[in-house]
Amino acid sequence: MKQFIIIALCLIIGAFAPHPTPVSKFDLSRINGKWYVHFMRSNLSPKDNRCWTETVQIDGKSVSIIESFYDSNGHISSECTAVVSDHSNATWTIDQNYQGVFMSVDEKNYEWLMLGSTEFSFVYFFSRNLTVSKTVVAEQITLAVRHGYNMIGTFFPNNTDCTPHEIMI
Repeated sequence: MKQFIIIALCLIIGAFAPHPTPVSKFDLSRINGKWYVHFMRSNLSPKDNRCWTETVQIDGKSVSIIESFYDSNGHISSECTAVVSDHSNATWTIDQNYQGVFMSVDEKNYEWLMLGSTEFSFVYFFSRNLTVSKTVVAEQITLAVRHGYNMIGTFFPNNTDCTPHEIMI
């Protein structure tokens, strides 16, 4: 009986807990290219990297993400590639391990977007530009909190340290 009550409470709490909701309009072809990470919340925050980019490469039905970290001299200090196996809408399966949801997208120009995991283990905010207004960043952090993410310990890469060499890649 005790186990039944615990399971019932978990189901009730889960039904009312916030869940990341994907955007209703999402155009995969418009996210191809380089994105700068402006903030992220994850257990793996790399606090020693200054410039951080994510490059989305779309090749027919194949989508991959190349994550690059740059040192203060503009050289890649580490890089990894993730394969997106399911990208039929604004919910992605990344490396067959993570479910990501595009929760916020600049629908007019696709200048920025926010991706979070369905398990609340990460949330990223990207922009095509090195800088983005503080108002937009604040709005996106507020939206992440509304979706149920714990934003304490959010990491903000220092993209102002990106060198002209890195910008031209």
